Amino acid sequence: WVITGTEYVTSNKTCSNINISAGAIMIINATSIGNESILIKADNITVEGDILLNGTGYQVLEGISQVDRSSDDEKHGPGGSHGGGGGANNNDPPSDGGVAYGDPVNPFQAGSGGGHAGTTDDGIGGAGGGILKLEADVLIVNGTISADGISGIQSFGSGIGGGGGGGTIHIIANHINGTGNITARGGGGGG
Repeated sequence: WVITGTEYVTSNKTCSNINISAGAIMIINATSIGNESILIKADNITVEGDILLNGTGYQVLEGISQVDRSSDDEKHGPGGSHGGGGGANNNDPPSDGGVAYGDPVNPFQAGSGGGHAGTTDDGIGGAGGGILKLEADVLIVNGTISADGISGIQSFGSGIGGGGGGGTIHIIANHINGTGNITARGGGGGG
């Protein structure tokens, strides 16, 4: 299976070889609910382009460790969580971000969404990163595999939404090589 453009993957894929060419993008989107994983399995997987599942986890104000919106339109929204806790906002007293959850040895959960800023959604929280399981004999990554949370934004006031928690990239491989990046970071926020 050779990907040279943009390919949307919404279900499990198994084949002998997968090659994501430089400049090509595989977008993983199992569900808008954020609690399903996608399995990509092949003898050899080469990533010269990108595999992206940023913001395809739990949506804003949803997730295993749900956060609420800030109570004041001038304050920022709390951050979503997953493997680490989400950032607190700048309320007085601050609203804590989401509590860390998940298994660091056998990860299988999506990142939780961040909270809005204010009762009128003054700032919009970001969605959490999605879930991908890669199985291969040989995995070569010279591009990017990313399950990052989306950063919160400022929509029309001074408050900024909380960022979404990072997702999961679970890799089972006999050999991993390459100079690329594999990330599952939380999105930025205003807290």
